[in-house]
Amino acid sequence: MSALTHEEWADALREGDLLGVTCTDCGRTYATPFLVCDECGSRDLERTALPREGVVYTETTVQVPPEQ
Repeated sequence: MSALTHEEWADALREGDLLGVTCTDCGRTYATPFLVCDECGSRDLERTALPREGVVYTETTVQVPPEQ
């Protein structure tokens, strides 16, 4: 598979699929499009399908007041 663009990633989300990228050098996987692996610096990333089920360990809610 090829690298993943933001547009392809967003289109997949709208269709109910979760895509990410995996570094072919170190194996680290990201749930959003990346151009360079944060772990090893490689640019050899390929598109990968991510599981649709899992465990949520944390959640963050951001509340922003309305403009006045």
